[in-house]
Amino acid sequence: MDFKKLPLHEDKNIVFLTKLKAWLEVFGSSDKKKVVWIGLVIVATVLGNVFSSFLYNIFYMLPNGYPLQSFVGFHLIKYFWVYAVLYLLTIPLYYYLLFRIKINYESLEEGNKATGRFTTVDELIAQYKEVPIKGEHVTDTYEGASGTIIARRGDKLYIDTDPAHNSILGRSRAAKGQTKVIPDMDVYSRSEEKPHLVFASGKYELAVAGMGKKTLEKRGYECHVLNLIEMSRSFQYNPLDLVKEAYMQGDIDNAIELCKTFSYPLYHNEEAREPIWEETAMALVNAVILALCHEFIEKSDDPQKTEKYITMYAVSNMLVELGTPNEKGDTLLDKYFENLPPGNPAKLEYSTVMYAEGQMRSSIFATTQAKLRNFTAPKVAKLMAKSTFNFKKLTKDSTPFDMTDNIRVEGYVDTSKPGTYLLKYSITNEFDEVFSIDRTIVVGEQLMYHTTPNPDDYFKGVDHVNMPVGVTFNPLQGVSCWYYYKPQAIFLVLPDYIQTNYIIASTWISQMYHVASDEAANLPGGKLKKRIRVPLDEFGNLPGFSNIGSMLSVGAGRGILFDFYVQHPNQLTTRYSEKVGEFIADEAMNKFFLLSGSKKAREDFSSILGEKEVTVKSRSGGVFDLNKQMTESVETRPLLTPYELGRLEEGEVVVERSIHRQDLQGKPVRPHPIMNTGEEGKLLYAHKYLKDDFDPDLSWETLNLPYVPDFPLEEYSQSFVKRIKHPLSLKAQEEIDDEKRKEYESIMTEAESKLDNHYKTTEGDFVAADLSTIRSVYLDGERKSLVEVVGSDHVSEIHELFIEEHPDKKEEIDGFDYFDEYTTFLEKQGSMALKMRLQGLPIFKLPKKTDK
Repeated sequence: MDFKKLPLHEDKNIVFLTKLKAWLEVFGSSDKKKVVWIGLVIVATVLGNVFSSFLYNIFYMLPNGYPLQSFVGFHLIKYFWVYAVLYLLTIPLYYYLLFRIKINYESLEEGNKATGRFTTVDELIAQYKEVPIKGEHVTDTYEGASGTIIARRGDKLYIDTDPAHNSILGRSRAAKGQTKVIPDMDVYSRSEEKPHLVFASGKYELAVAGMGKKTLEKRGYECHVLNLIEMSRSFQYNPLDLVKEAYMQGDIDNAIELCKTFSYPLYHNEEAREPIWEETAMALVNAVILALCHEFIEKSDDPQKTEKYITMYAVSNMLVELGTPNEKGDTLLDKYFENLPPGNPAKLEYSTVMYAEGQMRSSIFATTQAKLRNFTAPKVAKLMAKSTFNFKKLTKDSTPFDMTDNIRVEGYVDTSKPGTYLLKYSITNEFDEVFSIDRTIVVGEQLMYHTTPNPDDYFKGVDHVNMPVGVTFNPLQGVSCWYYYKPQAIFLVLPDYIQTNYIIASTWISQMYHVASDEAANLPGGKLKKRIRVPLDEFGNLPGFSNIGSMLSVGAGRGILFDFYVQHPNQLTTRYSEKVGEFIADEAMNKFFLLSGSKKAREDFSSILGEKEVTVKSRSGGVFDLNKQMTESVETRPLLTPYELGRLEEGEVVVERSIHRQDLQGKPVRPHPIMNTGEEGKLLYAHKYLKDDFDPDLSWETLNLPYVPDFPLEEYSQSFVKRIKHPLSLKAQEEIDDEKRKEYESIMTEAESKLDNHYKTTEGDFVAADLSTIRSVYLDGERKSLVEVVGSDHVSEIHELFIEEHPDKKEEIDGFDYFDEYTTFLEKQGSMALKMRLQGLPIFKLPKKTDK
């Protein structure tokens, strides 16, 4: 309401009433009662003083000639009954005033229409773990489990340590990285828990922020980058390695499922009207992958040496080399799968494609190869030649365990001879990674026994030693090794200008979840010992996950927690169906709203926050009336309207957290939404307080990423051709030759095509002994009809002559059309009479015989 537009006295009245109501609302109900009671007691006491002083002056001071005393003096003892009466009258007056205040000034908002409100500061403190906004030192930690930032109050952050997925909605330029991603990276890595971290983001920002100043490394993390921008500088990843591993273990069902983690996001299109195309493309890729496993693992004499040929490059190569149809439309790929034994998993997968014919088959092959060609580029093929990061590292916790018995020592020390000796102590973990430390032993004539510290993360008792000659020395005495697996920080770097290789990152995440979930299922409680946090800054742009349902519904219980960053809710329904998109949104236990340009998104989030009751004032009366009637009524309004959600200030973040229903003491609470606002409450941008530890503006070249080694593509192609294509081509050629031979023999069995009863063979080809009996062979256009030779006037005459001489052959003669058919018949029958009659016709010339 605009007070400036009201008449002066109305302005004052409304301001007074508003201030009074505000003042009353400051106090709780018990505080209000205390204030009213104390006020009434004071008033009663003052009145008692006045009345008792009046009585005292009238009945005592004046009669005795004394001067009058103050009329507000205390006379509690002399006139006790006065005070008693007034105090007794105060009691009903107290209740009357409370009633009047409640009726006239107390808030009408009683929760009858709506009960929505935001969480208070006291509730935040009672319900969420409090941590410093920043540690004093880069390696400082806070106790217990990690958690995502829920709210800020001053220099304190409040984090949710529950096993919860988080959904963050923020349009482009909404500062998602500055307000959530990088601050969460800091808070996650500062925890005593040290969860494994998997980040996916466009460009190098997060990798540079975490690794540029070695902050994560200083906090004990082992960092890796899957670089899909500059693919020559990355750890390597072959998405078929898990398939190979399952196949070698005989777990074919698991191998097929792992094939789908790659083929599903590669070909799935939620908007496809005819899913048959994507389903057959997936089946074709799965079939080829399993076929390669059959060739290079099951049929191999040494699978450990040949399994390296099973790559996506080989899959694409197999389709190119064997998928080209011949003139009949058949392919070597068909021949290959036909010859596989019954029940072979590759053959079963290919059966879907086998039934397709004609144009449909061509379209399937074209669709499949169109996507696979992305993996034939040299840089991509080299990156995906093998895997240099083992997913099982993400299933390890950091509890130290004794590996003293596994220590190997290289080198020797001869204490009888002065000199400097070098010893190397090493261990090998289950991933075949070697960790070692060098130890120097100096032996000298004049030396006193002395040790110099030689600190190491794993080895103890390996101090450098100076010793005199002749001292007994045991290199393992006092040496121990307590090894622990470091927490892992993985950065999936995606190009923001092309999404072709996003499928690699999507498959990596799917397979990571598959391995981690499988490991968790075998652990006590069915969950990992160390949680995995997966902030996906580019979730809305990643291809769909085939196992997204279990990733969300089961993942939190397993200890695999996802942070989904989306720019628009439609990104979920674009990658998935509408139902799956809603499921993803519903499974997020904490929903963060930063900013959105979508009206529907703002309306949806506003409705999730709920409504609150508000008191609406109205007035009535004439235009020129100075005393208008004021009325109040209760209505509802959203906690934040869609308009207000679209106008949030920088750092303002709204959190809907319907799952967090206990405080830190385990008591049940009602999870009201949280509004981070005000100078003390807004989430700070990372560059304002974390620049010293997390700087995303550094160059990625400072990260010293490993180089991808050269990959002999030609050698791999030749191995494939040698093992599969050549034998298949030879067999196919043999089948073609055999088919031609059978066709030739079939022709030769016909009576009119026999050359002779006796044949000679020359290198497998049949040659007639008597070639003079071979009939003339006519090419197309060489045979002439009877009408062409004798003319239309004589056709009937000649035809009738043949029938007159051979009436028993009438049916055969009626079938003649060509001139050579008549002459052949004439020679075969040997009818001299007919020959003589025909020779009398100048237009019928018999062919001349050639001498033998």
